[in-house]
Parts: sequence; C-alpha cells; structure tokens
Amino acid sequence: SLHDALPILAVGLALVSALLLESFVQRKTSGLERVRKGLTAVVKGELDHRVELRSSDEARAVADDLHALTERLRSQLAREAETQQFQSFFRLSAMLTHDLKNAIEALSLTVGNMERHFDNEQFRQDAMKSLTGATNKLKALVSRLSRPMTSLSGEHKLPKRIEDRKSVV
Repeated sequence: SLHDALPILAVGLALVSALLLESFVQRKTSGLERVRKGLTAVVKGELDHRVELRSSDEARAVADDLHALTERLRSQLAREAETQQFQSFFRLSAMLTHDLKNAIEALSLTVGNMERHFDNEQFRQDAMKSLTGATNKLKALVSRLSRPMTSLSGEHKLPKRIEDRKSVV
C-alpha cells in the first residue's frame, strides 16, 4: 500500500538528498582545496601556477583573485629586475668613465710635455714609465670588460661549486 511505501520513499529521498548534499559539499571543498594548493604553490615562488576550476565553482572568484595577484607580482618582479639592470649599467658606466679618464689624463700629460722636454733623458725615462703604466691600466680595463662577473644585461654568473672539505683538528 501507499501508506506503507511512504516511509521507504522518505528514507530513499533522504538518502538521495544526503548524497546530493555530500556531492555539493565535496565539490565546494574540492575547489577550495585546489585554491589552497594553488596559494601554497605561489607562496613557494611558483608564480606561473594556475588553479583550474569550473566556472560554476564557488571558489572560482577566489582563484581568479589569486591569478590577478600573481600576475601583479610577476609584473612587479620584472620591473624590479629591470631597475637593477639599469642600476648595474650606470655603476659600470661610472667605473669605466673614471678609469678611462685617469688613463687619458696620464697619457695627455705625458704627450703635452713631450715637445718641451723630449731632449731630457730623465723625462723620456719617466714618460716611458707613464706610457707603460697607462697602457697597462687600459689593458687591464679591457680584460675586466671581456670577462665581467655581471654582464650589462644584469645576469650574474653563478660561482662554481667547491667541494666541502673537512678540516683536521
């Protein structure tokens, strides 16, 4: 009879409702869990990590905010890297200008005095020392430029690994 079937139908409806509710809660929890894992990845420095969710997922707005935040962070890091490159370039330029100016001044002074003092043996000896010194400084400068620790692009060469040695006490 229908009256006897109502309790069975109610239990069945309750079971279906419970299963649907569990599925709904599990979907919400699954989306939030993916967002949590994505946030953990970003905190670890994985700024390209993306949280993939369905458009109907409740956590979608949070995931979208996380994506927007990581994009802003990537942009800020790129700007900071560019600023550091420019600062490195200007420091290198200042160093080069200073060293070149000093070498040119030494050469200019020697050449300027040559016409008046070339007959003086002591002047010629001093001039040779000055010319040799300025030439050596210019060579050293060119040598440093051909193998810099920091290139003009701001990329740093990594130091070579040295094996750990235990000291004997």
